[in-house]
Amino acid sequence: MARPAHHRRTTRPSAAAALPAVFLAILLFVLPGRARAQATIGFAPDHGQFQCTETWTVDVVVDGIPTDLRGACLVVGFDRNVIRPLSATAGDMFTDGGCAWFAHSPIVADADSVVLSLATLGCTVTGAGSLAHLSFAGHAGGVSPIVLRRAQLRDGVNAPIPYVAGSAQVSFDCAVASESRSWGTLKSLYR
Repeated sequence: MARPAHHRRTTRPSAAAALPAVFLAILLFVLPGRARAQATIGFAPDHGQFQCTETWTVDVVVDGIPTDLRGACLVVGFDRNVIRPLSATAGDMFTDGGCAWFAHSPIVADADSVVLSLATLGCTVTGAGSLAHLSFAGHAGGVSPIVLRRAQLRDGVNAPIPYVAGSAQVSFDCAVASESRSWGTLKSLYR
């Protein structure tokens, strides 16, 4: 007895053949969710122009922490020939949360970066806001980039929170003395 043409025999694929399909499904459905869960770290304001006698305060801001932020370590770089750090303190995301927090930042006057470690002690932080406040003074005239050299954002189980980083730029105008002096007077100033 012959089988009709529409009754063909089908075979089941082996487990080895199904494995790539399962792996592809995981890549398509799990990884895009992680890519959307990235935070953006930047600076506000992202530019400024000041005189040498003025100070400039910039916030390190984060836009959209997708999960519970419990700690951060930030390394912010700049041109030490143009600006010098004055202070680095915890931002509003840590200080306005209603629970205890920790911040540590040793300021080295002639360094080319500021390192700031932050943690909440028992609270969860999500959303957008200021991670840190950084203050600088002009050292010499020029333009200095402000860049996030390195950062670690951690959640409640100490897992890293992915991020993308932005940058800023500040310009300090330092006046040059206009009175005339003899060469000997100038040499004596720098001895």
